Parts: sequence; C-alpha cells; structure tokens
Amino acid sequence: MSKKVLLTGCALVLCLLIAASLFLLAKRSGSVYQEVEATVLSSQQSYRRDGDARRAVSLVRVEHEGRQYDLRGPVDYQDYLPGETITAYLAGARMYADPASITPEPALVIAYFASLAAAFLAAALFLVSLAFPCRKEEEAS
Repeated sequence: MSKKVLLTGCALVLCLLIAASLFLLAKRSGSVYQEVEATVLSSQQSYRRDGDARRAVSLVRVEHEGRQYDLRGPVDYQDYLPGETITAYLAGARMYADPASITPEPALVIAYFASLAAAFLAAALFLVSLAFPCRKEEEAS
C-alpha cells in the first residue's frame, strides 16, 4: 500500500473517533441538569417573524437564588403566573422548562458536524487513493 492510502486511512479513523467522541459528549452534556424551584417574575407572549409568517413565542422570566433567567422551552406563557413557584431545570447557566428542552452547547454541535464533514472528506480521499493508485507505484512493480 502507498503512503497516501495509509495517510488517508489514518485521517479517516481519526476523524471518525473525534466525531464519535463529540457525539457522546454532546449527548451526555444534555442530560446533566439540576431540578430547582424558581419563582416566575413575568410571562408574556411575543411575536417573531419567521419568513413571511408571524410566530407566537412565550417569554417567561424566572428567579432562582437571587439570579434571573429567561426560561427556555415554555409551551404556553399562560401556564406561568407571576409570583408562582415552579419546578425548572438548571443546566449550565441556563434555566429550562423541562428536561426535553435541554440542548447541548452550540459550539459542541458545530464541532461535531465539522468533524463529521472532515470524516466524509477523508473517506472520499481514501476511496479515491484506493481506486486510482499513483503511476510511480505501477512502474516500480
């Protein structure tokens, strides 16, 4: 085998290992949270433009241990009355309405997809180097 085939094969394996590690890290980071009690400070509905349409968005602000957070993932703002104590989920420096709405950090997701793209590129280069060997190797044989 040529050096090019070995090099692209090693790059492919390395990229796949990095992608798998980042995937597991992102999956595990979404499940690390703390269930806390928070007090609702305000809740309202806002509208955001989504292309040509307007989309309703629930904006809920809560307080926990003297810090204020924007609650992520509330379904309906009317479920959160100001002054009410709710169960929320603290993950990192963000407060979530339920565990299903907890997402990994965007930088981690970007790194995962970049390593996945690099793995596909390395796979393509590996297959091309296998299919079309260098002419110098053919002449040497």
